[in-house]
Amino acid sequence: MIKLGSQIIEHTETNNCPLCSHPHQNFETLKAEVKNNKALDSITSALIQSQSEIASKIKDLEKENEAISSKYDEYKNLQIQEYLDFMAKLKASIESLTNDKSRLNSEIRYSNDEYESILKSSLSMNQAEYSAYLRKSIEDTERTLAATNDNIQQKLEAIQKLDNPFKTLRDEDLLIAQRIKGMEDSKLYQQFIEICRIEDVELSLDVDVLREKFRKLNLNYSIYVQTAKNNIQQLS
Repeated sequence: MIKLGSQIIEHTETNNCPLCSHPHQNFETLKAEVKNNKALDSITSALIQSQSEIASKIKDLEKENEAISSKYDEYKNLQIQEYLDFMAKLKASIESLTNDKSRLNSEIRYSNDEYESILKSSLSMNQAEYSAYLRKSIEDTERTLAATNDNIQQKLEAIQKLDNPFKTLRDEDLLIAQRIKGMEDSKLYQQFIEICRIEDVELSLDVDVLREKFRKLNLNYSIYVQTAKNNIQQLS
């Protein structure tokens, strides 16, 4: 700062300070005043100290960013496969329910055909024969419907139990997303961004990539869960 101040007054060569316009007796007095100005030395020291602190904070921020990225990778490796397995079970259960529904529809059509056959054959039966035949047909149909409904209910309950792991996943996603948001809102992060802007540095932090990974992950799971719920509603 003293060197810069000396260069400025050498350029102006007047008795007045070029910064504050304070008059001096002569140019040499002004020059000596600038060279002996301890305040400029203090400003220089403060700027150097501030620069060192910012560099240290940037280093800490990068470590924090690495820690979050590492946490995400660990989380992904430990959790994602488990939930993919849940999705496979869910898909298998839905397919089984669909097959049960098709089989039930087939049995209903068969019952309708059987009913038409009864109507046609009833003309050749007496009242006792017709009543016994009709009662047996109704009992057989009721047993089939009850067994099918029990099977469907059991599978629906199994699918509903899968919702708890999805909720746990969403809660863990939210915690990590909040931590990322807190870091982005911090004064330290904003200082880092401002320094990069001033220095015209192209910035693409891992935290930005991490945020996009979580956005896609949450979107995929939301689609899976909604699809499952829609299928359950159709089969209920």
